[in-house]
Amino acid sequence: MRMPASVLFVGSPFWCRYLAGLLKEGGFLDAYVAGGFWRWLGSRRRSICLVGLGMPDTAKRALYHFGAYLLDKLGLVEHRVVYWIGSDVMRARPGSRVIGSAVNVAGSPWLAEEVRERGYECQTRLFPVRLPSTDSFTFPPSSRLQILCYLPDSGHELHGSNEIRAVALRFPDIDFRIVGGRGAWWSQPPDNVHFLGWTDNMVECLAGCHVLLRRTQHDSFSAFVREGIVAQRYVVFTHAVPGVIHVAYGDLDTLYAVVEDLNRRLKAGGLAPCRQDPGLIAELTDTDSQLRALAHDYR
Repeated sequence: MRMPASVLFVGSPFWCRYLAGLLKEGGFLDAYVAGGFWRWLGSRRRSICLVGLGMPDTAKRALYHFGAYLLDKLGLVEHRVVYWIGSDVMRARPGSRVIGSAVNVAGSPWLAEEVRERGYECQTRLFPVRLPSTDSFTFPPSSRLQILCYLPDSGHELHGSNEIRAVALRFPDIDFRIVGGRGAWWSQPPDNVHFLGWTDNMVECLAGCHVLLRRTQHDSFSAFVREGIVAQRYVVFTHAVPGVIHVAYGDLDTLYAVVEDLNRRLKAGGLAPCRQDPGLIAELTDTDSQLRALAHDYR
């Protein structure tokens, strides 16, 4: 049996660790992160993947990109892959030999299209995540609509903080719980807004909500959205994908109308779980297929 490829994941520390852990655990790749560089360098069938870095347009990014490029040109790696996973696509510029000579993959079809518009070939590779079972969730009994948002403090504008602030102020009778940050960007939030910070227990957060808002300008088919779909919550997302209520970024009037309708239905006793196509749930929860597709780029 041919041994699996040895792949070094560098870039976004959290997502590199997460990817490497899943791929190694399932036996799809012999995966390493930056701390294992020397062990990776001593392995066979070496490849390298740059995760969420964007272009080599800062000193740190240039170090990663040109280091990987040099290893490639010296014949020390079999594949050099650039994995575009979200707002890093906003940094994409045409005409880079470093980017153009790599294998480019992106976490959603719309991100892949943006990369192609900059002149680089790019394939879609859904970012693999382990999702909870649909059976883990019941609908919360609260008489007030409970909305869950993901919004880190760093780069909060890219995650739709202006829209979330506007909706929360518009509907004081709705509770907004925000994970990912402590709200450093909002000095005096109203009483219906609660910042929960980073959490490793998304199941508990999902169980307590009726609706998920994901209002990012640039995102892949994020884990947060997929978790909401699997939990059979109402997911309001800026991209049109199966299982969500699509409201384009910046369309506040439609966003207000959607939230108002959900709130009205809850108060009238008619808001039940958002039933999803079982085939869609099966596709989203098939993490092994997602990992297999990602590992295929290193064969």
